[in-house]
Amino acid sequence: MNKYGIETLIFIGIIAFSLYFIPTFVAMGKKYFSGIFLLNLFLGWTFLGWVGSLIWAVSSPRKQEFGKIIRPQFENYDLTKDNIKNFANSNTLTENKSIPPPFEAKKNEPLKRNKPTLAEWRKENPMKSINDYYAKFGT
Repeated sequence: MNKYGIETLIFIGIIAFSLYFIPTFVAMGKKYFSGIFLLNLFLGWTFLGWVGSLIWAVSSPRKQEFGKIIRPQFENYDLTKDNIKNFANSNTLTENKSIPPPFEAKKNEPLKRNKPTLAEWRKENPMKSINDYYAKFGT
């Protein structure tokens, strides 16, 4: 073979792969991850494509979380074998603590707004401008 062993060639390949895909690693969890990955994959071999994908990865915003997953807090429930069997049959658990579920009292009430929508306000005040609406209610 040559003066380098196979281990050395594998090590150099891993280092080269890691350096080539630095923009992709930076873009993980960002909004435009797939576009940055494709730019890096196909044009990363050119210096301009690699630098462009790196700049895009650094300046790209993170993905927005629209809501966190709320995990159930099992310490509030009595998880004995009997209650687990009851849960399977009736879909309820008996609670050790008397903690009311959130929004239970307001479940069937409609949502109340502090201000009318712009369309509603325009129907009530057809002769006033939009600037009057924003002056009265804000943005």
